[in-house]
Amino acid sequence: MQERTSSLRIADAESPQHFCELGVLLLDGSGSMLAKSSDQVTKAEATAKATRELFDRFKNRSRIARNFRFALITYDHQPTPIIDPPVAAKQLDEHGDYNPVHGHGGGTRIWKALEEAERIVGQFLAGAPKDGIPYRAVILLMTDGLCNQPDRTRDTARRIKERFGSSVTIAGAFFSSGDSFEQAGAQLLREIVDDPELYFATVTTGDQLRDFFTRSLSTASGVIVV
Repeated sequence: MQERTSSLRIADAESPQHFCELGVLLLDGSGSMLAKSSDQVTKAEATAKATRELFDRFKNRSRIARNFRFALITYDHQPTPIIDPPVAAKQLDEHGDYNPVHGHGGGTRIWKALEEAERIVGQFLAGAPKDGIPYRAVILLMTDGLCNQPDRTRDTARRIKERFGSSVTIAGAFFSSGDSFEQAGAQLLREIVDDPELYFATVTTGDQLRDFFTRSLSTASGVIVV
């Protein structure tokens, strides 16, 4: 990972805002997220902890927090906005309930979550000031299973890329339990992310998920964020 981030610059803590990057977290709340992770907690609990720690890093430790905003959607067969509209990093609640299974527990329709991300990203980019600082968005998708309509997920990801071009990056983490049948779900994520070498990871712990989110935001912005 050091090789991939070694070219990232460290921003001056006292410098003005240089860019505005939106991170849209899409957290899988399907029933399979109640399975145990290698942390010996459910994958849903590990995801919630990873999210709280990510928000804590940006709110309380990042020198460039002023450049970031966040939105959060949980989903199973339907998406639920948790942080919408987006908030500045300094306004994040690092103690919030981000367990994605709360209010969910059904099947997996990734494309539904991507549609919500598309809506939020569209509104965010439309608000960019003309001739102002650059606005970009990173969609941080996490799932532990195969979407029950994978072709629709592929089509939705393709539409997002065509609509927003280089202004949006799709990153995807597959939360694995180590089962062989998971391969199709992981492959779907590899297909829809912008660059699987940079923006895809298989994770088995909350710490790995947190670090993947942080790394993806750093890589997309070109700045070490924490």
